[in-house]
Order: sequence, then C-alpha cells, then structure tokens
Amino acid sequence: MKLMTIGIYQLCIPFTQAFRHARCLRHASDAVIVRLEDREGVRGYGEGLARPYVTGEHVSSMIGFIRTRLAPSLFALEFDAQCDPFEWVKRISVKWADDHRVQTGIPPWHAAFCAVELALLDWALRRDDRSLTDYLIPERTRVTYSGVISAESPEDAASLARRFVTYGITHLKVKIGVDDDKARLEAIRDAVGPSCELRADANGAWTAGQAVRELTRLQPYRLACIEQPVAGDDVDGLIRVKQECGISVMADESLVTRDQAMNLAARKACDLFNVRISKCGGIVRSLDIAAIARSHGIRVQVGALVGETAILSAAGRHLAASLPDVAYAEGSFGTKLLSEDIAREDLAFGFGREAPVLNGKGLGVTVQ
Repeated sequence: MKLMTIGIYQLCIPFTQAFRHARCLRHASDAVIVRLEDREGVRGYGEGLARPYVTGEHVSSMIGFIRTRLAPSLFALEFDAQCDPFEWVKRISVKWADDHRVQTGIPPWHAAFCAVELALLDWALRRDDRSLTDYLIPERTRVTYSGVISAESPEDAASLARRFVTYGITHLKVKIGVDDDKARLEAIRDAVGPSCELRADANGAWTAGQAVRELTRLQPYRLACIEQPVAGDDVDGLIRVKQECGISVMADESLVTRDQAMNLAARKACDLFNVRISKCGGIVRSLDIAAIARSHGIRVQVGALVGETAILSAAGRHLAASLPDVAYAEGSFGTKLLSEDIAREDLAFGFGREAPVLNGKGLGVTVQ
C-alpha cells in the first residue's frame, strides 16, 4: 500500500493569553501539521513546531524541507501489511536520520522529521488497526502534568499560580531570565505557600557567572530545579552551575540530538533531560534519548513546546506513560491555552493535573 497525498498545513491558533519567556513572546500556535492519506482514505497526522533558537528551523524552511526532501521519500514507500508497523516506521526514521547526517550535516531538522514521523506512524498503525499503546506499553494509567507560568508581571504570575493550586496543581515551572525574576518568584511563593514545588527555566538567558549569581539571589524561593540556565552550546556552563549552585540542573536547548545526549551524560553535565518530541525529532529519537538518560542515572522530563495541538500532546502522553520513571510531564494544555484545538477528543489535563492514557487507533486522537 502506497501513500497517495501529502498535505502540509501551517496553523495560527490564537492563545487565550500571551506566553513569554527569555527568547520569545508568543500570541498564537505556529504548529505545522502533516497529513498523509492512501487510496483507501486511511489518514495519518503528525505535528512539529519550528524553533530557530533550538533546531535552526523556521516555519518556512521546515515546510520547504518536508516538501523537497521528505515528501519524495514518502511517496516511494510501500507499506507491507505483513510487517510490524512500529518497527517499519522506526527503520525508516533511523534511515532518514543517517542519510540526512551524511548529506547535509546540521541543522538537524528535527521539527520536520517529527511531523512526518508522527504522521507516518499514525497512518501505519491505523492501517493495521493498532494503537501506539500496543507498542509503547503504559507503565501507568494516568499521566500527571505540571503547570507552567510565563514571564509575566509578578501580580499576574501570582494570580495564575493561585489558579493552578486551586485546580490541584502543586508542581509549577516559572519562566525566568527576564526582568523582575526575584519579584515574580517572591509573589508566586507567597501565593502558593511552602508546600508547592517550584522550578525555573531561564531558556539559556545567562552566562555561567550570571546564572550562579542569579540563582544565589533566588535561593530563598527554594527552587527544585533550574532548566537551561546557560546557552545551549555552553556545556561547561551547565557543569559550573551544577557544581556551584547546589540545585538540580536540567538540559533543554543543550539536548537536541543523540550525540548531545551522550556528551551531556558522559560529562555528567546535568541531572535531568528535557525530552520534547518535536525538538528531539519524533518518538523514535525521543525514546533513544530517554534510554540514554536511564542508563546514566539521569531523570527525564517529558516536555512540550508552547502551542502544541492535540497531535503532539497525544504523542507526549504516550511517551510519558510508557517511560519507567518520569520526573515531570508538561503540555496537554489544550483549550486552556489554545482558543481551539484540532481534535475531537479533549486532551487537556483535568483537576489534579492528571490525564488518562490514550487507547484509540494510531496516536489516539481524531483530527477534525
């Protein structure tokens, strides 16, 4: 069975409120959706979000790469109903990565690979009447999510923190690395009390020296973790922050490729990996990076990019449910952040920050 059509769609879904961090201010989702369809009308959907400061991709270049480099390969594929759909997609994904590494080097084009891999996986599983849970066997029946607070004014940040706690969410991540970090964290800590766990994400805003000074200044607010305190290519800086600050350090922008994961692990540069499926290039690569973390005693956060729709939320849910141990899970905000979503199912987490495992065909969501 061969694919007959490939559709590529750029979304612009307004947010219910703007989201700001040290690198960007966003008002809407800029997700790219890939739709695959065969002659019998079976469809598969995938999603990726381009982040030029992470993978080097812009929306336009990502779409161009899919159209000119990946679409011809997709049309040439033939799915054998006798083969295992997950292993089939895995082999294709690995081959694409190897071919791309030889031919073009960097950037990794991970958002493009992610959108196409997820669409191919969704399509192949649906053709075989299977769910991703048949392959990523859940370790738990529900996934527990964290709340995320953007770099808002101290008053607005505290108000949102109170709403999260009222909703039963007591693990919060706060975006820092901009003005008023101290005032923002003080307002949030006063609002949520001592029992709420706070961690922070600087999105690479500081040098190592600045990070050490700022984190020392923020000690009274008892941060459980600092995510990406220095630039993505500053592994020495990560190590310095880890050694001097006495706080768990999470790698995010420093962790895009498998080689980076191996280097971070070998150098003991961080305590946690933030594995975001679009950033890491899809399910197959994300599983590989999570396995590297597990073998080196590094904890994993299954993260998300701001503006993900139900497709990437579903993929993240499957990954978070299947890993033996997950320190934190993010995403699945659904219409809590997006003014509308693209799936029939509501993937937003519920009260107490929990959401159930998805058992439907393919990725488990029905795109409308």
